[in-house]
Amino acid sequence: MLSQTRAGIAVAVEPILDEVTSKKIFALDLPRLGFIPVYVLVRNLAGNPVLLQKTSIELVLPGQTAMPAGEIPALASAARTNAAAVLGWTAILVVPIAAIPTLVLQDMELRRAETTKRMTEFELPDRTLTPGGSAFGFVYLPVKRDALPGRGVVLTVRLPHVPADDEGETFSFEISGP
Repeated sequence: MLSQTRAGIAVAVEPILDEVTSKKIFALDLPRLGFIPVYVLVRNLAGNPVLLQKTSIELVLPGQTAMPAGEIPALASAARTNAAAVLGWTAILVVPIAAIPTLVLQDMELRRAETTKRMTEFELPDRTLTPGGSAFGFVYLPVKRDALPGRGVVLTVRLPHVPADDEGETFSFEISGP
C-alpha cells in the first residue's frame, strides 16, 4: 500500500492489478475487463474539513489525459459488454444467440450481478470528512491492466478544503504496471 501524509491529511492507495485478488474481492477479473479497482483510505487529522469525491481521483498514463474514477452503473454495463471477449467468446458476434448454451449465459449474468453488488458495497463514499474523520473504499479507473506501462503511471487524489478557501491538498502516487 502506498501512503502519504501532508498538512494533517493521510491518504493510502492500493491498486488491485492481479487476477486472483480481483476475483476474490469482486468475483471477476476487473482489470482485464477494463477497470482498475483502487482501494483508497483517507484520514483527516487536520483542523479543517476536506471534500472527498470519487471524481477527484484520477489515473494519468504517460502522454495521455487524466482518467477520472468511473461510476458503477457504467462499469457494470461495460463489464457485461466486455465479458464475452474476455472469456474468449468473440464468436458471439457471428453465432446466433440461441446457439450459446443457456447455462453459460446464466453464469455470465450471475457473475456480472455479483460483481456489480460487490462493487457497490465496497465503493468509496463521496463525503465531507470533518476533522478526525476517515473514509475508505474502492474507486474504479477505466483502463485495462494490459494498457498500463511498467512505469510512469500516476494516481492523483485531490482533497479540496471546505469551505473552498484554498485548493486543499493533492496527493500523487506513482504506481507500477503489471
